[in-house]
Amino acid sequence: MKKKSLLAYSERYAGLSVDELFDKQKLQRTKIKKERKKHTFEKEGLSSRESRISVECPYCHCMEYSRYGKTRQGIQRYRCKKCGRIYVVSDGKNLQSSKLTASELLDLAKCIYLNLSVRAICVMTGLSPKTVILWQKKAFSIATAWIDKAAQFSGKTWIDEVYFPFANGKETPKEADECKKAGLSFSNVCVCIGYDEHGTMFCRVMKTGKVDELSILCCFSGRMDDVTLLVHDADKSHKVLIWKEKLEDKVVKSIPKTKESLKLMKPINDYSALLVNEMRKHPGTKASGLDDRLCFISYKAWLNSRYGEELGIRILLSKMVKAEKTVYFPKKRKK
Repeated sequence: MKKKSLLAYSERYAGLSVDELFDKQKLQRTKIKKERKKHTFEKEGLSSRESRISVECPYCHCMEYSRYGKTRQGIQRYRCKKCGRIYVVSDGKNLQSSKLTASELLDLAKCIYLNLSVRAICVMTGLSPKTVILWQKKAFSIATAWIDKAAQFSGKTWIDEVYFPFANGKETPKEADECKKAGLSFSNVCVCIGYDEHGTMFCRVMKTGKVDELSILCCFSGRMDDVTLLVHDADKSHKVLIWKEKLEDKVVKSIPKTKESLKLMKPINDYSALLVNEMRKHPGTKASGLDDRLCFISYKAWLNSRYGEELGIRILLSKMVKAEKTVYFPKKRKK
């Protein structure tokens, strides 16, 4: 029997090279695997997509469900038997369960990239505010992750502070008098910013009122990689960073403003002016959402400088689509 089977095997694959034989056997193996999978899906009553992902309810995490029609894109919808909510399950990508078409997503990405308000985006795209805010949060999370990962300074570096009047802080009369002397108040949020000669940008919302040594250390410690020269204004809080990181610094006095001082501080002044001008479009931004908005402005400026506006929109859209699917639970309004 063994001799006959070997003879049949040799006649079947006669005249084939080793590579052709390997490819043919590989195709046979894949066919057998597919047939096995089909049998298991038919037995369990599941489709190939349902067996690949978990079909649990994202609200109550119940595994008991019933199929509830399909979306416009042909994706299966489910209804939870416990809480009765309708949901769509994805395998980790936002496009799998999105109700928007490709052209609608591109228009939405353009509006988010141009830093328009939620109301303006709703008017231009015809989408609901809930959908716009959901995709805007995805774009902001990409920008904050980029800032945290890519903000490592090298070469000549500038640091400074910018103040935005968006917090609802309350100060005592004594603290108010001290702040008035310094030209600041507790209704202003301090944002630490950094910029180097390679175009690396960094911004972080720290506290209300004037900046201190602890906030500077929290922002910039561990981010100074081979800094040749640190250019800054003569603020006392910067001394701790210079001493800890062992940096060579150059002090540029902001008062009085001369042509030389403005020329030395031009890169960081341009960056702060960009943040201030872009934030004028969103005067109602709360202090809690200020950090995400500033990170997105910085990320957009970096994309524009490196790839241009058209390619930058497409890069942002691809990252938003490839990002992991997240479920945002809205806060219940008080009756």
